[in-house]
Amino acid sequence: MRVLIVYATTEGQSKRIALRLHSDLAEAGYRPAVHNAAEGPFNLLDSFDALIVIASVHHGAHQESMLTFIKSHLDKLQGLPGLFLSVSLSALLPGPDHKADVAKYIERFTLETGWQPRQCLPVAGAIHLLDMDYFRKELAKVILRQTLGKVELDLSHDQEFTEYDKLGRQVKDFLDQFASKSFEIG
Repeated sequence: MRVLIVYATTEGQSKRIALRLHSDLAEAGYRPAVHNAAEGPFNLLDSFDALIVIASVHHGAHQESMLTFIKSHLDKLQGLPGLFLSVSLSALLPGPDHKADVAKYIERFTLETGWQPRQCLPVAGAIHLLDMDYFRKELAKVILRQTLGKVELDLSHDQEFTEYDKLGRQVKDFLDQFASKSFEIG
C-alpha cells in the first residue's frame, strides 16, 4: 500500500512526526513517501492508496501552506482514505476546555479546506524553548507550569510530548482498515 505523508511545519515538529511515521510504515511493509506542503503542488497523487496529513496549530490555526495544498488537490484527496493529524500543545493539556479547543482547530481546518478526512487525531506536539527569545521562553514556562500543574518538567531544554509508539499504532490501525486484496503491503 502506497501512503503519502504530507506535512506542514513551523518549528519542525510536524516534519519529525512525518519522518518517524515514514520509517515506522516502511518497516511495517508499507510504501510511504513524504512531501512538505510548503514545496507546493504534488503531481503524483494518483499513485497513492492512502493519505496522512500532518499540520500543527499556531495561534489557533494550521499552516497556510497546508490549507493551500489541500484546497488545490481537494478533488483527488476526497477519493483517498485520509487521516488528519493535528499537532498542538492543546492536545496534551487536560480538561474539557483544551479538548474543545482541539476540536475547534480541527473543525476550522476541515471547514476552510472542504476536506473530510476519514479520521482526525489530535497529537501532542513539542515546545522548542531553545529557539525562543528570553521573553517567549519565560512566557512558555509560565504557561506550561500553569496548565500542566505539578508535572515535573525540565525547562532548560526543548520538550517533546509526541507519543511516537502510540501514534504509530494508531496510524497503522487506520491504514489496516483499507489494506485489502487490491492493496499489496510490502
